[in-house]
Amino acid sequence: MHKISLYQPRHSLAAKSGKGHVYLPSSLATVGSRILQAGGEIDFQDGNLREPHFDNSRIGVNVVGAPYIPVVIAKHQLLVLLKSFDREPIW
Repeated sequence: MHKISLYQPRHSLAAKSGKGHVYLPSSLATVGSRILQAGGEIDFQDGNLREPHFDNSRIGVNVVGAPYIPVVIAKHQLLVLLKSFDREPIW
């Protein structure tokens, strides 16, 4: 099984830098525990704590709650654009 990065996006109402809205993303922890149970390898990336660094091509994104939807759409568009230029994201 492949390694999967589980990403908690930065809250849309958080300041652009520094610590964001820090809390335990329990839905992401639940998904992570199921992946581990199935024999997968995971790492957690929390955009509220620091800029993410993905070292693999499989990313799961937590979109629980309406404020995250625009954030995730913007990140997806950036990843698609960078992939078209064969570039790595620098968040």
